[in-house]
Amino acid sequence: MPKTNTSPMFGLSKTKSGLPAKDQSAVIGPLMTVAEVAAHLRESHRTTYRRITRGELPALHLGRSIRIARLELDRFLSQR
Repeated sequence: MPKTNTSPMFGLSKTKSGLPAKDQSAVIGPLMTVAEVAAHLRESHRTTYRRITRGELPALHLGRSIRIARLELDRFLSQR
């Protein structure tokens, strides 16, 4: 198994795709807030939080923030 390289400047390691972690947004697409997703789905933010909790809508937990990849929202909508 190949070793991961760490950048001394930012402490970022390269992922399996070979991209530094900070460049992963190119792979997963833009990230949306819960409020943005709720507005897009025309539902309350509480309903969107419930979908995330139940695992219906995959989300990233970044510290105290929750973000949903646009790609995941598109997948969710195509399955509805």
